[in-house]
Amino acid sequence: MTEKIDDCASFPLSCLPNEIVLHIFSYFSFETIVNARAVCRLWHFLIPQAINPLYQTLLSKYLSNSIPTDLPEYLQVTVDQRQSFVDHVESTYNIRLSKEFRRTLLEWPSRYPPPGSQWPETLCWYANKVCLRCLKGDEQCQCYHPELVHDSDITLTRSVFSLVMNNLPIRISDDDDSFAWELFDNPPRLTGKKSEEQTRRMIRLYSETLKQRTDSSLWVSLYIKCLPLHTYGTKDDVDQGSFCLILNGEAKGEIHGWRSGWYDGWEANSFLEFSPKPITN
Repeated sequence: MTEKIDDCASFPLSCLPNEIVLHIFSYFSFETIVNARAVCRLWHFLIPQAINPLYQTLLSKYLSNSIPTDLPEYLQVTVDQRQSFVDHVESTYNIRLSKEFRRTLLEWPSRYPPPGSQWPETLCWYANKVCLRCLKGDEQCQCYHPELVHDSDITLTRSVFSLVMNNLPIRISDDDDSFAWELFDNPPRLTGKKSEEQTRRMIRLYSETLKQRTDSSLWVSLYIKCLPLHTYGTKDDVDQGSFCLILNGEAKGEIHGWRSGWYDGWEANSFLEFSPKPITN
């Protein structure tokens, strides 16, 4: 039997073999995990070994003493407000949010976001009725607020789609009529080898959603269901971009950008890896 840490006499559950205790801990909610760490030295030692990677990340952030408690009220969102948001999105649009994003919203115990993260603009707008772009309430705000869930697309020429699907090199030149530069040489975001690899991956992952554009035989589009999270760019930009959480397919849970309706590249693998920068002047 696994060696025991002391003080199990006061807590009968702690007298079970550690393997069984670890299995029990794996069913705990995040709030229960936070509270259970204070029960005894054994639980404090075992809990980090029992919980899933998401809870390990959340626990590390929760214990970091760097939760941003100085945020203005319009950036704070209670658990009840987040529950209402999740229920509204999932019931209205008949979708299921990604596990990591959903659990973070529903189980993070503070009204303040996890360190390094921000609550989505769409969530703050839903909960507090304050636009994070103009900092006005819903009656004064004149910013465009899209549907919470909508289809975004990756639009490209059929020739570029064929090159990607056949894993062939894409050459960009001044006289190129494939418009490949739109996706592969379009600074500041769509440029470089890493960006090209990510864009190629997305085209392959969503190739089955391919549809011919009705306005041109040259162009096709791939359709991806998204939830807008944060606006990016500057206040003077007429074509500010939007970082979106992907809600369907193989890239579900990832964060990607769209600007003026055009795909603008991969940003993060998950919500907790995503650190949006505020809109600048």
